[in-house]
Amino acid sequence: MKGTSKLNKKEASKSDFTSTRGIEGIDGSESSGGESTPEIRARTRVSLEGNSGKMQDEKEQLMEMMNDQQQELLALREALKYSQEEKKAASIAYMEISQKLTNSIPLTPGPNINKPRIPRPQDAAYQEIMIADEKNKEEDESKTEQDKMLTLFTNLANALKSSTKSDVSLPPKFYGDDDKWEGWYKQWRAYLQAKGWLTTADHQDGPGAKDFDVRINSNIYNTLMSLCQKGKAITYIEQAAEFDGHGANKQLLIRYDGFSKQKLQSLKKCVETMRHVSGTNMSTHIDKFEKICGQMVSCGYNPEQEEKIDWFLASVHEKTYEAMHAHCINLQLQGTLTFAQLIKLYTHQCFSRYPHFQAEDLTKGEKYTMN
Repeated sequence: MKGTSKLNKKEASKSDFTSTRGIEGIDGSESSGGESTPEIRARTRVSLEGNSGKMQDEKEQLMEMMNDQQQELLALREALKYSQEEKKAASIAYMEISQKLTNSIPLTPGPNINKPRIPRPQDAAYQEIMIADEKNKEEDESKTEQDKMLTLFTNLANALKSSTKSDVSLPPKFYGDDDKWEGWYKQWRAYLQAKGWLTTADHQDGPGAKDFDVRINSNIYNTLMSLCQKGKAITYIEQAAEFDGHGANKQLLIRYDGFSKQKLQSLKKCVETMRHVSGTNMSTHIDKFEKICGQMVSCGYNPEQEEKIDWFLASVHEKTYEAMHAHCINLQLQGTLTFAQLIKLYTHQCFSRYPHFQAEDLTKGEKYTMN
């Protein structure tokens, strides 16, 4: 009964509402399908309240998400800190255990006990120089911007130089033979000059000087170790400090370079007693003669032109050159003969008498008949 009464009341209110709307339409005060201003305001207020409620809900959701992310970051930070502490604790435990094991081994004297390597004095001194050089570089970094730019361009220029000189061929291996030293050392110096390392190798003061390049010094040491690793020369390189190319080069010079009176006397005796073999190529004899004279220069003695002319004229006794010998003696008495002119005259006479020597390289390995 209550339900039916409620339905009747709703229907009555609806009919009253429609009747009032119809009356208003008849009066012309409001259209049949329109609404009054309070209702529009009420509806607008409800819609605005609904939108603000949605915005508040979204804001609360964003805050919750941010709080969750912050909690996750804190948890990850704690986990990372815990893992680092575990790693540190494990390393400390490993060091303690290894130290205990080392101390527990009885150190009895014997040939099989490995002793720690004691650094040599020269190695320790060179390491201190390298450390000081690094400190100087760090101090140079605190310069003005202009100095930093200048340093940058200098380093770029050095890098370009090293890249363009990477195709320089290495000199041959040196095994410590005294008779091969002079030829090898000339090639070694040519290599240093081509790489731009000669200034460092010939530096007067060496490591520790302000203008000394430690990086190039290490490159010189590595190259010498590679070239002299097999043979007797490695013994003298190892006498220098480790990675000290300037010192290693100096040790090689002390051992192999220089001259002695005995060597110079031997060279003089050799050039005075050497003789040209009759019927052989004169150019070969001249090359040997010039090689001995060049070794004299390396020993500190530079033979004069008159001496070289006398030695050479005395070394040739073949009858083919008798007329040329007399002609050269005449020029020598007049004071117009030079050593370069002498060897050209003798070479020309040799090729006139033995023309096959001039074409020897062309006919090598092939058979030709001389008519």
